[in-house]
Amino acid sequence: MNVAIYSKDMENEQIADLRAWVISKGFTNIIEYRDITPPPRHAGDKELGRMLQDIKKNKLNFVFINSLEQSGLIGTSLTNILLSLCIFTQYQVHLISREEPWTDLSPKEVAFAYMVYCQHLDSEAEILPKARYTRSRTKKQPTQG
Repeated sequence: MNVAIYSKDMENEQIADLRAWVISKGFTNIIEYRDITPPPRHAGDKELGRMLQDIKKNKLNFVFINSLEQSGLIGTSLTNILLSLCIFTQYQVHLISREEPWTDLSPKEVAFAYMVYCQHLDSEAEILPKARYTRSRTKKQPTQG
């Protein structure tokens, strides 16, 4: 199994702690990708790009991160998280977050979660325009008096 750790702006002790956690899961051959936020006007996240290339070439099976927010890997909105999990799953890579253990989902579970989320967004989209229309109609009615 090819296992990777991705870290961004983490101190050496944090990375060592994450590495120890991954080793405690039974993985020994670990590739590390480590990015540091660059100063303005400099290209950044070179290791992220290298890791994504390795994912596309089927060189990785698992990617471990400390947390979704801290990694800067995929953003923190639910839409970004689910889409990213779908993309990782498409390449048969498990994204596992230490602080969000629910990220360790099977491909079927990821697809199901994304489908349910999309249906939820669709149902909200159907409700919102009607609610706006109703509010605007009630505001425009002349008052009697």
